[in-house]
Amino acid sequence: MRIALIHDFLTNFGGVERVLKDLADIFPEAPIFCLLYDQKKLSQFKNKKIIESSLSKYPGFIKKRDVLLRPKCPKAIEEFDLSKYDVVISNTNSFAKGVITPPSTLHISYIHSPTRYLWDYKDEYLDEHNAKGIKRYLLEKLFLKMRLWDYEAGQRPDYIMANSINVAGRIKKYYRRKSYIIYPGTDLDKYRNFDEQSEENSQQDLSSPAAPRDTKFF
Repeated sequence: MRIALIHDFLTNFGGVERVLKDLADIFPEAPIFCLLYDQKKLSQFKNKKIIESSLSKYPGFIKKRDVLLRPKCPKAIEEFDLSKYDVVISNTNSFAKGVITPPSTLHISYIHSPTRYLWDYKDEYLDEHNAKGIKRYLLEKLFLKMRLWDYEAGQRPDYIMANSINVAGRIKKYYRRKSYIIYPGTDLDKYRNFDEQSEENSQQDLSSPAAPRDTKFF
């Protein structure tokens, strides 16, 4: 059986990437398709076959400015050719669920959150980034266009997995899809000396894979 893994951005190692690492360990022969990959920051995947999207060819100033990069992500994720795979597993909190697969390919999407800055976190996000006047107007127009695509992308997986009851509720609300809850794995070794950890480190260890990140547009 030919399996492919799909991910949003391999540019930081956080909760969602820990889940991807688990999937890569379970399916060691599966290549990983992603929008962008920073090998220097993610040595955990150095022995994996990584296939980047067309975004990798863009100049650095576009890659560093999300307001320029993010609108190009839907087209980039749809360009992946997955025709030779029997099963596609997307691991995502934004774009990866939007890959286009042949009718004969089973697409399972593990969604850690609907794209938060497009849905429940939109107004707070714009307020936090002091988006006012014409800037806010243009971003709201952009977000509306991206939100329409995001909803369409949410209809593409054959089955959706959620990482919590809360996320399952938001998937139902925004994508009108049923999902099956699979809690992410936990590294129990981190908690064996839990009492000795500082409160700051404890909070970091307990961070959810669904925590919003990589959403800076300015």
